[in-house]
Amino acid sequence: MQHPTFRQSHITCRRPPYEIRRVGWGQFTIVAHVVLKTGYSWISNDAIEAPDGAEKGFLPLEWGLDFSGYGGRGSMGVCRLKVRSDRE
Repeated sequence: MQHPTFRQSHITCRRPPYEIRRVGWGQFTIVAHVVLKTGYSWISNDAIEAPDGAEKGFLPLEWGLDFSGYGGRGSMGVCRLKVRSDRE
């Protein structure tokens, strides 16, 4: 369930930069689903088949976000993952 003060909980990024910046407080569990374009696949054991049927084209991510830590700045997460081009 979404908290009533949290607006726009579903965001789609279709071109770079692939980042989302928000200001808030409290603790949240962030869930992100990263889907690659056809012809690319994730180099990750957590990747699964994408909605379009591409093998390893869908990567579910989840992490805890805590705005109370780090002097009120909160915790931040960065994911650096490898992608393979199947077009080669």
